[in-house]
Amino acid sequence: MPNLSLLINNSSTVKNAILKAVVKAGTEPDRMPVWRNPAFYGLEYKDVDIMTEDGIRLSAWEIVRPDTKKLAVVNHPLMCNRYGSTKGVDDVPVEFIPMLRHLYTAGYSILTYDQRGQGDSDGNVGAKLKGPKECACGSGAEEWKDVSGIMNYVRANWGGHDVALVGQCMGANAIFKAFTVSPTAFDGVKLKCFAALQPTRSTLMRGRMTKLKMGVDVAEDAGKLQEELFGFKGVDCVEHAPDVKVPIFIAGMQADVYAGDDKEKDIQIIFDAVTTEKKLLFFGPGTDHPFGNGLRFEGYSFYNYHPEPLIEFLDSYMGGQTPAQKTGEETGGYKPASQPPTVVMQKDEDHAACQECGAKFCPINIMPRRHHCRVCGRVLCSKCSSHKVGGQRACLPCWGHAEVEQMNSTGETTATKFETSVDIDAPASVVWSLLTDGMEYNKWSTSMQSIEGDIKEGGQVKVNFKFMGLDFSVPHTVCNFEAGVQWSWCDEVDHGISLNHLYRLEAIDATHSKFINNAELTGGDQVIRYSVLRDMKKSFEEFNEEVKTQVGRSKPE
Repeated sequence: MPNLSLLINNSSTVKNAILKAVVKAGTEPDRMPVWRNPAFYGLEYKDVDIMTEDGIRLSAWEIVRPDTKKLAVVNHPLMCNRYGSTKGVDDVPVEFIPMLRHLYTAGYSILTYDQRGQGDSDGNVGAKLKGPKECACGSGAEEWKDVSGIMNYVRANWGGHDVALVGQCMGANAIFKAFTVSPTAFDGVKLKCFAALQPTRSTLMRGRMTKLKMGVDVAEDAGKLQEELFGFKGVDCVEHAPDVKVPIFIAGMQADVYAGDDKEKDIQIIFDAVTTEKKLLFFGPGTDHPFGNGLRFEGYSFYNYHPEPLIEFLDSYMGGQTPAQKTGEETGGYKPASQPPTVVMQKDEDHAACQECGAKFCPINIMPRRHHCRVCGRVLCSKCSSHKVGGQRACLPCWGHAEVEQMNSTGETTATKFETSVDIDAPASVVWSLLTDGMEYNKWSTSMQSIEGDIKEGGQVKVNFKFMGLDFSVPHTVCNFEAGVQWSWCDEVDHGISLNHLYRLEAIDATHSKFINNAELTGGDQVIRYSVLRDMKKSFEEFNEEVKTQVGRSKPE
């Protein structure tokens, strides 16, 4: 990510564009597909619609455990829905249904819902609007109205049940605010406890995030613009913590750089402001509960693999443990749900269109071509099967599931480099000509617009690219140059992190080649470095596909 501080501080046009983009990300978030439902994990469920008092329809799942009187109401963070997300912050996927499965096994019925403007619920604005009524999202500042609507539904349909709230990030913020602005929403509900998973002080979090991603803290100005445009500011859970009247469990990833540093942890400050019975849990690298590499969005999958702290807290206020009940195959205790063990490749001839996006396949073997996800066996187009699991082609939800499973096997950040590549139906010389024609990039690349200068050993070049719709330039010195084969550059990027970036071509045969696009990062904070690594890998993979597509367009018929 480029450091935008000089541009923002010296150009009102750039600053205004950045502020609008930051506000839009929180108030008009992209809708994430609800890729999977509870049946994929062996849970019977029912789709229900729930109306809020301000007229927004929320999509929800009910997972009923008929032999108990315990209900867990679960919501989700921004950039997610009740399923999870395959594209969270730092390109980290998350799944929630395995956690729901653990709650069900432990004796809980579950009501989980998409918050306004997210998933399948109504709301949002502009092209992202679903349903008849526009409403901005608010990272909890508006979603407290969803909490109120959900409590109305619980009161009418779950009478006699003890109720636990499980709020995550934006959803936790919404519950905190509801205790302050709408305390009567909980009247008539047998609310016993509240688990707040990674709640935030949103202005501080936005400031840290923009500082790390763009080199400048724009939180204050973005907050003013948001209040001017939409009439609300962010949620600081510290302000609302004293109004929580039930026992609370607060937990989060200790190494989360968006929620504090070694001197100050937002979760600790929120916890300290609570006046009722409370319990605090930090997990992740360097704690007694290792998990993931320290990234915030990894924290939302922690309970898929380590649900015991959450369930023990809930049980202590919800009548104790309930005898376990099997869900599908025997779970053997708290083990995460996994993909089906036997993969059956579906037949090409049975599917005239991609099973994910519905794109029609051509009768003759031209684009879009049929591919298989090697994890689930579905027939897909190349766009919907562009990820890899274990080196094999996979669909996005299967890739997301595999990424989530890897989080449990780490415990500390070790990755400093990645390797990406793409096979191209053209000689290496053709691909080399495309890559070294630096002034033509803007005709086929969405991010990199041109390379100015001499691509030769010791050559000074300027890489021009687009970020958030704006043009930026970065100088590099070419090294490890070998004509027709490779070149690289090594420079400091930001936050004390240095990048060693390699382009390389390998001939497969006379008419096919492999384009290799690798990077290694060194120095700086390991969590920040790892988040940069993930962002960078995604952009490299997208660039690889653009190279392949452009070479294909240039081939003679």
